[in-house]
Amino acid sequence: MENKLDQLECDPGEFDNFLSLPPEYSDSQISEFVVFTAPFEKTTSYRKGTALGPEAIIEASRQVELFDFELGRSAVQKGIATDRSLDAFCDGDYEKFDVAARAVAATTMRRGATPVFIGGEHSISLAPAAAALELYPDLTVVQIDAHADLRDSYDGDKYSHASAMRRVLEIEPGPSNLVQVGIRSGCAEEFRTAESEPRIRMFTAAAIHSGRVSIDDILDSVKGRVYLTIDLDGIDPAEAPAVGTPEPGGLSWRWTLEFIERLCALSKPVAFDLVELCPIPGDFRSDFLSAKLIYRIIGLIAGQAK
Repeated sequence: MENKLDQLECDPGEFDNFLSLPPEYSDSQISEFVVFTAPFEKTTSYRKGTALGPEAIIEASRQVELFDFELGRSAVQKGIATDRSLDAFCDGDYEKFDVAARAVAATTMRRGATPVFIGGEHSISLAPAAAALELYPDLTVVQIDAHADLRDSYDGDKYSHASAMRRVLEIEPGPSNLVQVGIRSGCAEEFRTAESEPRIRMFTAAAIHSGRVSIDDILDSVKGRVYLTIDLDGIDPAEAPAVGTPEPGGLSWRWTLEFIERLCALSKPVAFDLVELCPIPGDFRSDFLSAKLIYRIIGLIAGQAK
């Protein structure tokens, strides 16, 4: 397999999946990772286009090196499948999507593999998080995001992208903690909710940038296993501009990598997602960053013992 991988590095194929992997590295029955595309978009409220995010990431992933030189290994040998079955449930009916997404996430985790969801808007995170909580009741949800996403509803929709984490908190059994990282925008209601809900640990981008909050401080709030949800706008728009609401003052690529590496070393995520990429025609920075970040997280999880 090693020689085949070396050959693939120099002579990549044209396979229509994440990283453009041939069947021996992308068999859905045996791969340790399954990438689910979830191009659900119904409630985006500023710049639209998250439905185009998953395919933009798949396309960009073809340019990502299979050998991660910073990790010193290639996670491809663990198997990374791509599953587009949820595309059929992304027509705007959230309840249908939710049922389908919970089912595939649960099935994947029960066989010992790691589901990876690519959105789509942030509302898609509720389903895999709920599936993870059924299997791991002590779960901590870690959210990298510019926005708190704690509104009870937005524009009359309780399943809005702006309410994603509020709905996660309502899951029974709910998460041990919701650890919010990089927050720099929200309405008064959301900050009142964060102050009154003991499970919420909010770490703002301003506190991180100033040094008032360290990675150790954040990790102290992580209990049990982890579900990781990444809204791309958590990263500074200077590095990832293709998002619906590019809030200034975000997290850097390098800080984000260090935080996630430390998080994975503390508690290997049972599942994760990356959402809210709104591709900009002709500007591939955010697409490639998203693909590389997903592969880095897969590499970090693959390097941890089961």
